[in-house]
Order: sequence, then structure tokens, then C-alpha cells
Amino acid sequence: MPKFPVVGTHRNFVVLGHARCGSNLLIGALSDHPQIRVVGEVLGKDEETRKTAWARVNLSRWKEPRGDGYQVGESGAKILATKIFRSSPDENFRAFSFKLFYDDARFDENISSA
Repeated sequence: MPKFPVVGTHRNFVVLGHARCGSNLLIGALSDHPQIRVVGEVLGKDEETRKTAWARVNLSRWKEPRGDGYQVGESGAKILATKIFRSSPDENFRAFSFKLFYDDARFDENISSA
């Protein structure tokens, strides 16, 4: 089994796939777990996909305001560090994840920084 990066007491991981691979089913199952915070294609290559993914975030899992999602030209790594892979001290999350399609990472060097 692969080892995921551990930050403090939680793990960060990526659901990496391609269209029609079942990633939505996996994201749905992960999002049902009370100690996992997961989002969809917040680093997708088109703006509509990113907005839709951000709008579908389970608000009960985000005590802090989400703010704006990724904008073209921003660092994907910065978005992950400041908005996805972190929580406030009173939250009980053990894992953080987001979905990324392989082709999206190849689309933009800023996204691939993630």
C-alpha cells in the first residue's frame, strides 16, 4: 500500500483519474466519511468545472469560508495548501483529498504544481 504524505495528524491524497473511470463514485463514497474532507475537480482545466466542483463542497465540512477557487495563473500548490489540505484546530479530519484528471494537470503548469 502506498504511503501518503502526513501533515500533522492527517493525510493528504489525490484521486487521480480520467473521464469515465468511476472517480465520481469514489469521491461520493469518500465524502460520506465523517473524517475525510474531499472536493471534486477544483483544479479542472475549464472554469465551469472548477466552479461546479467548488459549489458542490459539503458545507458542513468547511467551517471556514472557502473563498474563491483556483483561477488560471495561480499556483495549484498554493490553493491546495490554503484551501484544501488544512483545517481549523477544532475540526476532526484525518484526511484531505481532491480529484484531478491526468489531462488537467498537463493543461497548465500552475495546476501541475499541485
